[in-house]
Amino acid sequence: MRVKASFLVLLFFSSLFVGAVQGTTPEDITIDGDFSDWDSDSLMAGANGVEFRMTWNESMLFLGWDGTDWKSTFEGADLF
Repeated sequence: MRVKASFLVLLFFSSLFVGAVQGTTPEDITIDGDFSDWDSDSLMAGANGVEFRMTWNESMLFLGWDGTDWKSTFEGADLF
């Protein structure tokens, strides 16, 4: 078991150093509060009108959260 775990860790890190891992998505995100330029594949979770989206390009990680009233003390939410 330990040999398999060591092999997987070595395999993961070797791909990072060789440059075989690249993260790109088909869309470029404009930070403007509008989700129209986000691809449907970027939706990570959604329930009750609240959506969490995530995407990246070669230099940035983009996180998008929509549908929560952050100012409301009764119906608002906290991000942990």
